[in-house]
Amino acid sequence: MQIVIDFALSESRRQLDEILLGLKRDVEFELHDALAVHENRLSDEIGSGVDVTICDTGDMVNQLIERMFTRLRNILNYPHRFELVEGTDQITDLLSEAFDKVGESLAGLHQENLGETYVAVVINGQSSNVTDTVTWSDIVDQPIIDKITKLYREAEMKVLAICRRELLYLGEKYGKPVE
Repeated sequence: MQIVIDFALSESRRQLDEILLGLKRDVEFELHDALAVHENRLSDEIGSGVDVTICDTGDMVNQLIERMFTRLRNILNYPHRFELVEGTDQITDLLSEAFDKVGESLAGLHQENLGETYVAVVINGQSSNVTDTVTWSDIVDQPIIDKITKLYREAEMKVLAICRRELLYLGEKYGKPVE
């Protein structure tokens, strides 16, 4: 027996939204923190009390998070067809693939990408001077990627548990227990 599940309409939607919203907030925090650390490092390198600011940090973070969340959102916002007998394995595979794509996005941050160059600005009193450009590969190092990956893996386990419970519930409701 096959069942079509649209997690966007399921009874578990509120729980899924809470997990993904929490994940988004945590990842945003880590990225903004990495940007602040990089700004401080640049300020220290220049010295003499000069304050360095990276322009458009909010846009940088939003763009990166959007890129990472697109696959997850697609899985949880559109219907999928599952076999009731093999549904838990299919859900596991589907979610694992989506979260693996996030890992690939994070790994790609170490590579230079000329399409994502942002400007660092030195603030000198009333005037500002463009001093350098930075990309995510300049800002994000392996410990930050490891932190973010850990956040995604924790969220993956929570989402997977909710989706499995939903499938079990639907299997029991329609008369075929899920293995």
